[in-house]
Amino acid sequence: MSQCCAYATGKWLGVNVRQEPLKMFFRAVNVITSLACVSYFLLLSSGCSYPLTVKNLSEYEGVALHSLEEQLVVGIKAKDNLPLDKFGMDFVNALAKHNIRVIYPYAGLQGDTSIDVVADIKSTSKYDGSGWNFLINFPGFIVFAPAWNGYIYEANFNFGFRLIDPLTGNEKDKWDVPLCFDIRHAAMNRTWTTGVGWLAYGVSAAIGGVLFVEYDQEVTPLLINHTRNSVGDYLTSQFVLHLKQAKSTWIPRRIRSGGGGIVEQSVEAPLDLAGYPYLNSTAAVLTFDAKSGVPVADVAILSDRFEVEMGKYDVQKLVSRSKMKDLLAVQKFSAACNAPECAIEAGQLLSVEYIIYGSIGKIGSTYTVNVYMTSVEKGNTVATAAVDYKGELDGLLTQGMSKAVNSLLKSATAKKTSAGATPSN
Repeated sequence: MSQCCAYATGKWLGVNVRQEPLKMFFRAVNVITSLACVSYFLLLSSGCSYPLTVKNLSEYEGVALHSLEEQLVVGIKAKDNLPLDKFGMDFVNALAKHNIRVIYPYAGLQGDTSIDVVADIKSTSKYDGSGWNFLINFPGFIVFAPAWNGYIYEANFNFGFRLIDPLTGNEKDKWDVPLCFDIRHAAMNRTWTTGVGWLAYGVSAAIGGVLFVEYDQEVTPLLINHTRNSVGDYLTSQFVLHLKQAKSTWIPRRIRSGGGGIVEQSVEAPLDLAGYPYLNSTAAVLTFDAKSGVPVADVAILSDRFEVEMGKYDVQKLVSRSKMKDLLAVQKFSAACNAPECAIEAGQLLSVEYIIYGSIGKIGSTYTVNVYMTSVEKGNTVATAAVDYKGELDGLLTQGMSKAVNSLLKSATAKKTSAGATPSN
């Protein structure tokens, strides 16, 4: 240091550099230490935190659905572990938007005629931290990682639903709705160790990293408040889809009595299948071809529903679609066909007598479903179905596919009647 600079520095520190060089050195150290402490205090007091963020919340957005045309009364039974004061209460409130009157909590007995369906709901939850939190804390403290990334947590919820016929007490439908949230959050009560780390050479940050691998319980109420609207809408959309399916199958078998209760209504069988020409023959349902306006994933779900609806009539021995996909995958053959030659080849690989295939498309607001049943041995088409459905996609699922099955079976029966004899393969 030049004499001029040394003299100026000594004057700033209030020391005579020519007479007290050692005293000037210690005075400078004290000033630097004080500045470091002030800087650290400002850093700590500025709030080294990260607000709660759910990275994958968009995955749980509710599907827009039309309300039920006729109001249904649903009694909801909830186990003690269902937080209806949190997630579930938003779900219960959202049901009213879809023309559903909710009785909660419901404690009615079997044979209750005041409601249409009983919903039994239970939930489980599990919270986890992450091993990455150690690295975020140490050596992440060097670049303030907790402040701009937050600690990593995961919250898993599973909502189990059961639909029960209030008159018979029989379970009619059952499904689970799993939720897995990818969370980021850092609170001051955890990030303080990163600040101390600057002064203690990272020892406290390393210790904090070990401790903060575990889940922070204080995140739970923040998470529920942050996601409750989205979760409520998502659970509602899933519930309404199943309720619409129930309304198109077993719920319509009851009508309101004059006194406002519900009584059984007999429903005639839609088809007379006593003389079904292909009774007990083997068959398989291929994945329908996706035409314009319908996503491939949705067509796969609709194909599954077609098989379920056809299986209800129990007139043919159907190869399950999961087994079919496995068998065709071994042969490196696609489960989706839209041509007779392809379908017949798939039928030969599956060793079935009849193969069912078709297509689903959309023009404007109308869905069109075309289905064919072909003899694998002879190669001729023995039954066809063409169904047009105007409405939403969920309606095509709950109503349209059953209509397509009815149409196909009617076609097979009509051909048999016109031929005057039961056909073979």
